[in-house]
Amino acid sequence: MLVRTQRRRLRPRHHRLPLLGPDGQCTVSYSRPTNDDGCPKFVPVTSPSAEAVGFKLVCKNRIGDALYNRATPYSGRSLAFASFARDHVELNEFYWSGAAAMAAVSGLTRHWSHPDDYRTKLSLDPARFGTALPHTVELYTRDLVVSQRWHRRTALIALASILEKYMIAAASTALASDPLLLGGFPLVFDGITLMKRGIKAPKLDVADIARGDWSARLAAFARLFGSVPVNLRAVEGPLEKMRQTRNKIAHGFASDDDARTLTSHGAVLAGLGHQTQKPARISVSEKELVKYLGAVYDAAAAIDLHLCSRHIGAYEWAAIYLEWERNPIEYERQIGVNAWKTGLTRDKNARRFLKHVTGVNSFDQAELTSLKAYISSC
Repeated sequence: MLVRTQRRRLRPRHHRLPLLGPDGQCTVSYSRPTNDDGCPKFVPVTSPSAEAVGFKLVCKNRIGDALYNRATPYSGRSLAFASFARDHVELNEFYWSGAAAMAAVSGLTRHWSHPDDYRTKLSLDPARFGTALPHTVELYTRDLVVSQRWHRRTALIALASILEKYMIAAASTALASDPLLLGGFPLVFDGITLMKRGIKAPKLDVADIARGDWSARLAAFARLFGSVPVNLRAVEGPLEKMRQTRNKIAHGFASDDDARTLTSHGAVLAGLGHQTQKPARISVSEKELVKYLGAVYDAAAAIDLHLCSRHIGAYEWAAIYLEWERNPIEYERQIGVNAWKTGLTRDKNARRFLKHVTGVNSFDQAELTSLKAYISSC
């Protein structure tokens, strides 16, 4: 019924992993390119022979006559993962487009001599760049090296942030969907029952899964959700190294994660420009960044499979519809959506809204009727 892909798909050999579970309602392939030894690898989006990591889902008819299957997300992934995937692709494009531009300019300036006016040769607007850039090509070339270094550092900081944002969002959705966290469908107690009646379940703190070192994060994940996915455990090492590097950069090159307060002597040294570590020691190579990009995607994919198949299912669709149904126009205004169209029935507007906020290509009346029937049964 439903086919969804990221806008960039892989063309070379694929390493396929099943995404969704035992009910057989979805045929899913998670596509990653492979090395010669068959292990997955991450391919930069600028590679002429490959594109960014993607996934493809083909959802068939649900069990029996019920089009809404509480156990199966319509898109095969949580909406939190869909948002993460968009951020991940955008971050790829940010890094590789910037890296390409800086490499191209470096290649040009390498052949220019001191008297050359590099700003004119690069067609840079004097009003904008005349005083902002150094006057000699040698100094500008030095600045490019610094820019490349910080471009990689910035990408790493953003990468760590989008993973943590996703983890908190997905864990919070799992708790809302399955308040007892017993896992498995049908749920012993469905969070839709509480939401439908406006009852707030006791909140559990999920912050620990995105706080501290990765061994502590995985332990917190296991306490909440029973176990740690194998594919998440497999990338613990790269994720921990990325976390340490991110913290050293973000905390002003501190020697450890907790060095956020300074002694009076340390404060004086910091004011004089002294640092506990030399900037050159906190470097991020392009090879390392590519590895982290792959590890972060693999971690999010593993978490999402685990939580969707055990706790989330199709909760988000019902929850979004319930929020919208109470006051459609006001709710759309609050979240910055303008899907309501005067003159259409409430059901047609509901379908327009659901398609708009979830990104699905189609959501017909039979599916909406099935969704509403499930909510009524809760």
